[in-house]
Amino acid sequence: MADYDFSDAALMGHVVSISLVTKLLEKGIISPADASDLLDDALLRLEEWQARFPEHQPYFEIARATLSEFVDAVRPTTKKRNE
Repeated sequence: MADYDFSDAALMGHVVSISLVTKLLEKGIISPADASDLLDDALLRLEEWQARFPEHQPYFEIARATLSEFVDAVRPTTKKRNE
């Protein structure tokens, strides 16, 4: 159960959050600057959790790598609208 709690659950929660940020940005509900801040915050929080649970490093490494890829894919959308 710990494997699920510290890898899949953390990752799924962040992916849902980032998907929501993306949808709010597409609908013009939040600004590109706010979207970018929220994406940065999602990564920062995952890093903080990783530091608090050193025994689960492998799971957080996987979650951070996956989340970083997703953020990198979404970030150009926020920058285009910011210009």
